[in-house]
Amino acid sequence: MRTGFLTSALLVGAIAAATPGMISVGKNEHPKIGFAIEAMKGERWQTDLEAFQARAKELGAEVVSTDAGGDDDKQFEQVKEMIKGGIDVLVLLPHDSTKAGAWWTRRRPRM
Repeated sequence: MRTGFLTSALLVGAIAAATPGMISVGKNEHPKIGFAIEAMKGERWQTDLEAFQARAKELGAEVVSTDAGGDDDKQFEQVKEMIKGGIDVLVLLPHDSTKAGAWWTRRRPRM
């Protein structure tokens, strides 16, 4: 879980430090970022998401967020739907990063 948190913190920090024009994905001028959290419990995660969304919007990106309510399998289904929906970037905050890594390796959607 610490690895997943650290990775997520680094991604959130990177977008916060970005300047306009730094975020681009290929030819897409308005990248779509998927923000998948295992459970939006507590004020801290809501505050982080709101700050992330605000900064992404300033930089011209759209954020699509999901809350799995603590259900790992539901979160992975939500991630698959985000990918099918055309996200360019994924921020994943899993409950169990080991399980998330194993799931991603075995079942990731083919692009």
